[in-house]
Order: sequence, then C-alpha cells, then structure tokens
Amino acid sequence: TLLDTRLETSDLHWTIHPPGEGHGQWEELSSLDAELGSSIRTFQVCS
Repeated sequence: TLLDTRLETSDLHWTIHPPGEGHGQWEELSSLDAELGSSIRTFQVCS
C-alpha cells in the first residue's frame, strides 16, 4: 500500500509495525527540508 502524505503537515501517529516488543519494527519520522521548503516523511527500522 502506498499512501500520498505530501500534504500532511504533522506526524500522522501511525502504529509501529509489527505491534509489540521485538526486532524489525518501523516508525515514521517527519521533518522540514530547508532547501526544498517542504516536509519530508521517512520511515525508520527500529531494531
């Protein structure tokens, strides 16, 4: 599934997947790109 989040201006508070403790989870990171003047939304693997 691919979601278009370009117009969102804040953290979407998505659920960490898979839920629960352990390895292989991911989380959403949002920040502002000063050069582009727009927000960047990335996903980081948590181990």
